[in-house]
Amino acid sequence: MIGAMMHSRRHPTAPILALMGIACAGAAPWLVTGTAAAEQPVAHSIVQAQAAPAVPHATVDVQVADGSGVLGDAARQGMIEQTARIDFPDSVQKVVYVLIPGSSDNFNDDVLDWAGRNMPELVPDGTGKGAAWENGTLILGVGTNTRTNGVYCGNDVCQDLDIFEGPHLDASLEAMKDSFRRGNFANGLVEGAKVAADTELGARLAEEQAREDRNAMLGIGAVGVGAAGVGAAAWQRRKKKLTATAKQQFYELSTRYSELSQRLDALDIRANSLSSPLANAELRSQWTTIRDEFLNLNNRVGALNLTLTSDDKEFYAKHKQVASAHETLESMSNAEDNINLMFELENGDQIKRERELRSIKQDLSEALFEVRNREAIRQLKNVEAQVEALMRDLQAPDFMDRLARIVSDQAHALELASRDMKHLDREAHRDERPSLTDRDWRPGYVYSNWVPYYLLASWHSADTRAAESSSSSGGIANTSFSSGFSGGGGSSSW
Repeated sequence: MIGAMMHSRRHPTAPILALMGIACAGAAPWLVTGTAAAEQPVAHSIVQAQAAPAVPHATVDVQVADGSGVLGDAARQGMIEQTARIDFPDSVQKVVYVLIPGSSDNFNDDVLDWAGRNMPELVPDGTGKGAAWENGTLILGVGTNTRTNGVYCGNDVCQDLDIFEGPHLDASLEAMKDSFRRGNFANGLVEGAKVAADTELGARLAEEQAREDRNAMLGIGAVGVGAAGVGAAAWQRRKKKLTATAKQQFYELSTRYSELSQRLDALDIRANSLSSPLANAELRSQWTTIRDEFLNLNNRVGALNLTLTSDDKEFYAKHKQVASAHETLESMSNAEDNINLMFELENGDQIKRERELRSIKQDLSEALFEVRNREAIRQLKNVEAQVEALMRDLQAPDFMDRLARIVSDQAHALELASRDMKHLDREAHRDERPSLTDRDWRPGYVYSNWVPYYLLASWHSADTRAAESSSSSGGIANTSFSSGFSGGGGSSSW
């Protein structure tokens, strides 16, 4: 078993040229202030007077248990790195990937038996009647011989993700299958985790299911009324969650806006000082767009006429506007990180340079494991050699030029490789390519049409599922355990 602690990317700010101040010299009414805030001349003091600390991003423990022996080191590491990019709800504290041959016609029993023998902490009350999975845990598994797969969860995780049973569980299981059929177990398991973690998808699927159920119940009297009651209860829960999210997002707007505002002028200077080939016109355009959107954020939030003491009704009524403003805040924070990364790469930060090259090398390894096109393989190996050479010369004066060449050559090789992905429609995914404002942006996304292999594979998997959806009934997950075990989740076959 291989385990690794994963830490989602934070928003550290490297020392910047100078604090030059901008529009927030006077605190807006919606900013968090202390009793003496009116006497404070700069926003820094306002931030120190916060009513409460910001909520930290959760840390997720990721473990890979390969009982089938089908994963290489590169595939395992790729799973861990890709899982780190997934935005899980706070209840998810541990993600366990289980690969076992399978031995029965009920994969639920296979996984439960495996957990009881190998990871008993996953079943703290045992594997018998009425017991459940460990709270805080999401488990994704595949039976490599029995061609079965499963998704399981602690009660709290099942509740938050709505995957005890039903359409979101079914969708999570289906998301894995195309990769499994191609023998790519690593990608399939991660795809399942992404879909399971998508709470917005889960809510949409639940609403669609409730609507279908209500329509089916029309004319059946009291049963129809009962179904409507269930739908109403689900809507109330969703409304409560949207309200709570809006309040938290507004709090973050109130406390983090001033900090970012103070750094904006210096960050703008830094962004416009970038001079490597990777800092092209498209990158500068993306920076200008988010900078201008952020400059308008004070007016947008002020127009909401909300304060931290506004009632729930007001927050719910304006939750979409709050979410949009919060997205701008997050986008600006991500852009700051990414501009700083580019600056550090250009100015000789060996740690950042090595980290970026290792990331490219990992993606190349995954591509070489999967790609079958001979010319693409030859070109990918050539790029790999360039990466290895540059890793031995991190202080090279032409480092950024060579990095740009690597990105360009990798893009060309992956273009060849993508021709064998028969369902891939890259144009349809154009807007999904991370931009400067995204947390998982990397230098190169705006250069030579570059997209890393893992993202191409993910797009192809999604396009294949869409192409096959019309000819597949999808199936309903099997949620039963022979022992009477009551843990959430279920399995299907592929």
